[in-house]
Amino acid sequence: MTVPDALTESGTPPAHDVNCPYVGLQPFEATHAGYFFGRERAQRLIIANLIAQPLTILYGSSGVGKSSVLNAGVLPQLQRQRPATPVIIFSEWARADFRLTLARACIEATWAKKPQQPRPSAELPFDEVLRACAEAVHETLLIVFDQFEEYFVYHPKSAAPDSFEAEFARAVNREDVDVGFLLALRDDGLAKLDHFQERIPNLLNNRLRLRHLDEAGARMAIRGPLDVWNARPAAAGQPVAIEDDLVTHLIQQVRVGHVSVARLAGSGIANREQEEELAIEAPFLQLVLFRLWEKEQEQGSRCLRTATLSALGGAKSIVGQHLDVAMQRLDDTERAVCANIFDRLVTPTGGKIACSREALIGWAGPELADHVAGVLNALCNPRVRILRPTELMEQRDKDAYEVFHDVLAPAILEWRSRYLARRKEQQAIERERSEAAARAEREREELNRRAEREQAAIRRRALTRLLLASGVLTLIALAGWCFSFVEGRRAEANGAAAESLLAGSRDEPLNALDQALEAVDETGSLLLPPTQAAQDALRQSLRILPNLEQKVAVADLVSSVAVSADGQLAASGGRDRRVSLWTLQDGQLHPYGTPLPQSEWVRVVAFLPPAVGSSGHRLLVVAGDTVRLYDLDHPASEPRLFVHGSPIYGAFAVSADNRRIATFGWAGEDKPAVIKVWDLDAADGSPPVEIDLGGTRVMGLAFSPDGCCLATAAVTAGGMGRSFTEIWSIARRQRVATVPNSVESDAVSFSPNGDSLITVGRDGLGRIFRPTPDGLALDSQQDRGVPVEPREIGTVGIQAQAANEGAVAWETTILTGHTDRIRNLAVSADGTRISTAGGDTTIRMWDQAGGQTLFVLRGHTHYVEGVAFSPDGRFLVSGARDKTLRLWNVGRHAGSINAIAFAPGGDLIATAGADGTAKLWSVKGDVPELVRTLSGHGREVYQLAFDASGETLATAGFDGSVRLWDVKTGETFDNVGTGKTLAILRDHADQLRDVAFDASGRYLASASADGYVYLHDLADHEAPVVALRHAAEGSNVQIQAVAISPREDLIATAGNNSVIRLWTHTGDDRGRLERKGVSIFRDLAFRPDGEELAALGIRQLVVWPKESLAGSSGAPRLIVDLRRLGLPAGGSCDAIAYNNDGSRLAVACNDGSTYLLAMPGGRLVDTITAHDGAVRGVAFSPDGRRLATASTDGTFLVAPINFHDLDLLARRLQARAHRVNDDELDQQEE
Repeated sequence: MTVPDALTESGTPPAHDVNCPYVGLQPFEATHAGYFFGRERAQRLIIANLIAQPLTILYGSSGVGKSSVLNAGVLPQLQRQRPATPVIIFSEWARADFRLTLARACIEATWAKKPQQPRPSAELPFDEVLRACAEAVHETLLIVFDQFEEYFVYHPKSAAPDSFEAEFARAVNREDVDVGFLLALRDDGLAKLDHFQERIPNLLNNRLRLRHLDEAGARMAIRGPLDVWNARPAAAGQPVAIEDDLVTHLIQQVRVGHVSVARLAGSGIANREQEEELAIEAPFLQLVLFRLWEKEQEQGSRCLRTATLSALGGAKSIVGQHLDVAMQRLDDTERAVCANIFDRLVTPTGGKIACSREALIGWAGPELADHVAGVLNALCNPRVRILRPTELMEQRDKDAYEVFHDVLAPAILEWRSRYLARRKEQQAIERERSEAAARAEREREELNRRAEREQAAIRRRALTRLLLASGVLTLIALAGWCFSFVEGRRAEANGAAAESLLAGSRDEPLNALDQALEAVDETGSLLLPPTQAAQDALRQSLRILPNLEQKVAVADLVSSVAVSADGQLAASGGRDRRVSLWTLQDGQLHPYGTPLPQSEWVRVVAFLPPAVGSSGHRLLVVAGDTVRLYDLDHPASEPRLFVHGSPIYGAFAVSADNRRIATFGWAGEDKPAVIKVWDLDAADGSPPVEIDLGGTRVMGLAFSPDGCCLATAAVTAGGMGRSFTEIWSIARRQRVATVPNSVESDAVSFSPNGDSLITVGRDGLGRIFRPTPDGLALDSQQDRGVPVEPREIGTVGIQAQAANEGAVAWETTILTGHTDRIRNLAVSADGTRISTAGGDTTIRMWDQAGGQTLFVLRGHTHYVEGVAFSPDGRFLVSGARDKTLRLWNVGRHAGSINAIAFAPGGDLIATAGADGTAKLWSVKGDVPELVRTLSGHGREVYQLAFDASGETLATAGFDGSVRLWDVKTGETFDNVGTGKTLAILRDHADQLRDVAFDASGRYLASASADGYVYLHDLADHEAPVVALRHAAEGSNVQIQAVAISPREDLIATAGNNSVIRLWTHTGDDRGRLERKGVSIFRDLAFRPDGEELAALGIRQLVVWPKESLAGSSGAPRLIVDLRRLGLPAGGSCDAIAYNNDGSRLAVACNDGSTYLLAMPGGRLVDTITAHDGAVRGVAFSPDGRRLATASTDGTFLVAPINFHDLDLLARRLQARAHRVNDDELDQQEE
C-alpha cells in the first residue's frame, strides 16, 4: 500500500540515492521515482484514463512493469500535478481484513489533505466510505488496485449484497461517488474479472495494455538514471559514464525471448512473442545494470564498460547466477520438487515450454505433490522471477506456468543436472551400504550352507561305512559340528565388521568402534585370530574417531559461546538465564564450577584475560540492558556493571587490546539508537563515549584491530543512502566509511590484521570486503585541526578516512553455501579461516583469503546461534537452538592429504594437504594432536620430508617452490605456534612433485614437472644449484620422484617414462635403469641400508639390487604385479615406503588399501584397508611398529601394525569415549 506519506513536503518523491541508480530485479517503488525512465507515454495515458473514466483496466504480462510504472511513475506525477487529490495504491489482497485495511487507507490518504469534516468510520460499506472521502476534499479520489489477480486467489466469488464485490460495483456505478478506479493485473487474470461482469455492465470497455519497453524506452532507462546520479551534489567532479557500445549490447541481450523464440519452445502464445520480438525485458535490464554497477564500483571504475559485461559472461550468465541464489533459499524438499518438474518446463535444447499446474503436480510425484503450489509461488515471486504464470492455448481455464525468461532455461537444466548428480551420488552411497549389508548376509548364509553341506557329507560317509566303530563316527560328527560352529562365529564377526563400516560411513565413528570390537571379540572368544573384515573395520573407526564432535546437552537454547584466550575455558549462555562454564581438556568439554545466574536472557558471553596482578579469568556477560564483568577466581563477588539503558540483543564487541567494550541497545523506533563505548581501565561511573547512529538498528559490532573504529552490522539502515555496514570513528563520533552492503546483517568482524571486513547476511550469504590498494587509509586530520586520540591512529589495512569516504573502492568476495539466514560468525586467531553459523543448522568453514568452503559441519538440528574458535585453531565450539553445545575438531586438512612423514624421533609427523598447508602433529599419545599449521604455499602442498635431525621440514608445492621450515621454533610439541620459514627455493618452472634430503641433511633434492631435479647445498649458500635433466632437452617428460641413497653418493630420479636415471651429488651421470612396459614410475625408495632400490609403477613394483645400480643394463631382482595381490582392475598405486630394517615394504594404492610385502621376496603379508579414498602417502615409524597413511578422503591414520597393539589402542579410545574408569581399563588390558 502506498500513500502520500512516502512523498516529501514538496510532493516530490525523495531520490533513491543509496549506492546505485538501478534497482535490480525488484519493482520500482515511489522512492525510486527519480531514477524511473522509459515509461513517460504510458504514465500520461494511464493518468488521463484514471482521471476521466470511472473504471480502467490496466493489464500486461508478468514482469512487464505494471507495479513499477504505477508506484514510481503514476503516483509521483499525480502528486506533483494534483497535490490536493488523494491517491491510493493498494495490493494487500492476501489479508483476511483487506476490505477494512483498504477503507482505512482511503480515509488516511484523504485526511492527509486536512479537510474540515469529521472522518467516516471504516466499518461503513466501502462505497459509503468513498463517498464521504470525496465530499470531504471536493476532489475525485483516484484508487489503484495493483496486482488485482491475487484477489481471486484468496477470495471466492460472492453474491451477498454486503460483499466487497457488491460494494465495489456500487462505487463504480454510483453517480454520487466521485472516484476513479484502475485495476492492474496480469493478462492471464482478465478472464477472472467475470466475477464483476453481472454487476458492472461495461467492465471491460476501457482497457489499457502495458507492453514491454521498446528500444527507445530502454535507452532512456539506461542513460536517464545515470544523468540523475551525476547531477547529485555528492557526485560533483566524479560523474559515472557509460560506453555507447554497452548500451547497444545490453538492448540486444535482454530483448524478449532473445535466447530462444521458437514457437514450440515458447509459452504457447506465439502471437504475443511475435508482436514483441523487439521489446525489452525491463526487469532483466535492471538486473544486469545493477550487477554491472556493483562490479565497476568494486573495481574503482567510473564507467560502465562492455568489457565488464563480457567478463561477467553477459546477460545470460548474470541471470544464471540469479537462479543459483534463488535455489539456495529453498529447503531440501522444495529443491527436490524443482528437480522433478524443471525438465518439464525446459526443452532439451534449452527452450521454455508452458505446463499446467495439474501436470506439474503429477510429475512431482505423490510424496511431493503437496509442496508444488508453495514452490510455484516462491519461484514466481517478483523478487525471484524464476517462473511466471501463463496460459495454454488449449487449456485456458487451467493455471499454467513457464520459465520467466529464456536466458534462465539453460541455467535451469544445468542446475537440475548438478542436483541429480548429487542425488545419484548419495543414492550410490546408500546402495553401497545396502549392498555391503547384503554381502554380509550372503556370507553368513553361504557359511551356513557350507556347514550344512559338510554335515550332509558326514552323514553320507557314515551311511556308507556302517562297519566303522561308533567312536570314529562320533569324532567325525564332532569335527563337523566344530567346523560349522567356528565358521558361523567368523561369519557373525564379518557381519559385525560390515555393520561397523556402515556405522562409520554414517558419521557414527564411536558406534563403528564398538561394533568393530564386537567383531574382534566374536573370534577372540574361540582363541581365533580376527577376520580381515574386523581388522579393517577397526582401523576405519580409529581413523574417523579423532574427528568425532562432542555433543553436550544444556537446559535451553544457546545464544552465545566463547573460548578463553589461553584455550582452557569455554562459556555458553542462552534463554535459561545463566552462564555455564566448561574446561577444554583433551579435546573434551567438562563442566566447571557453578553456573552464573542472570535475571534475563543471556545474549553474549566473552572472555577477558586476567587483570593486572591477577591470574584468574574474567568473563563479560550481556543480558538485558547490562554488561556484567565477572572475576572467575571470585565468582560470588559482585560483578562490575555497565548499563546501556536499552536492551542489547547481540550488538557487543571487545577491543583487541581488551581495554574497551562497545554496546548497542534498541528500545524501539522512537528511542535513541546509540553505540556506547566503555573504557575498562577507567574508574567506575565514568561516562561512556556515545555515538548516535541516526536511526540505524545494529545487531553486530566489531572493533578495528587498532581500536580506532567500530564496524556495524545492521538490520535497519536508518535512512536513504545508508548501508547495512558502516565504519565509525570512536574519537570523532562520526561515520568515516560506508561499506557497499545492501543486505540486512546480523554479525560483523574484522580480520585480525585488519585487511578485510566480514559480514553475514539474512540472505544466507557471507561477504568479505577488502578495500582496493590505497582505497581506504586513516587521515590523521592534523592538517585540518581536528584533535585525535592516540588510539585512533593505527597501521592496519582497514582504517577510516572521512574526507574521502565516497571514493573508497571495495573488492567483495561472496561466501555461498548456506540455505538460510547466517546468524553469526567467528574468525580464527591467525585470520586464515572464517566460521559461519547458519539457520540451516550447519556450520561452514571458509578460507578467508579466497572465500572457498573448506568443509561443512553437520550435527545440530536447529538454528546455530554462536561459534567460537579455540586460540590454537584446533577446535570450534558451537551453540544452537537445539539446546546443545558441540565441540568440533577443525584442525584437520580441508581436502585431500597428499603425503605423510615421520620425524626421526617418531613422536611427530607431518602431513601435506591440497588445501595449501602442511601440518605438524604430535603422535606421542593415542590420538594425533595438532602442533602447528604451516601456511605459505599458494597452491597444493604435494610432498614433504624431514632432515636427519628432525629439526627442518621441507615442503614441495604446486606453486613451484620448496619451503624449509624450523620445526621446533623453540617450543614444545604440546604448544601451538607458527612455523618459521627458513628459506624459500623458487628455481623450478612448474609444479613440485617430490623432495628428499640426503642422510647428512646437507643436500636437498627437489623434483618438478618441468623435467628437472635441482640439488641444493644447504651448507654452502654460495654453491650453485646442480640441475639434473631427467630426459632429453625438449621432451615433455615430467619427473615424479627423487630418492637419495643413505649410504653412498647416488641419486635416483623417475618420471612419466620407463627410465630411472642415476646421478652423483655433483651431477655426474651414473647410468640408467629401464623397465619396458612401465609407462610411468610414481615413487622411488632406497632400502635403509642402501642395498636395493624399489620403483613403483602404476600397477607394478620393480626392485633392483645394489650391484645392478652400477651400470646401465642392471636387471631387476624382483618384479611384483600388484594386481595379483588384490589390486582391482583399473586400480593404481602412488607411494611406497620401507620399514626401519627393510624387511617390509608398504605400497599405497587408490583402492583405499595399503599392501604390506615381506622383503626380499615380495610376499603379501597383510592388506590394510583403512580409507574411503585413494591412499596417497605412506610411512613407517622409525621403530617400524606403526604405519601412517594419508588419503584423498581428507584423513590420515597412524596405527600399530601388530594387531594386539592395535586392539589395545582401540580399547583405550573406546574407554575414554565411554568414560570407562581407569581400573576397568587396566583390567581389560591385563
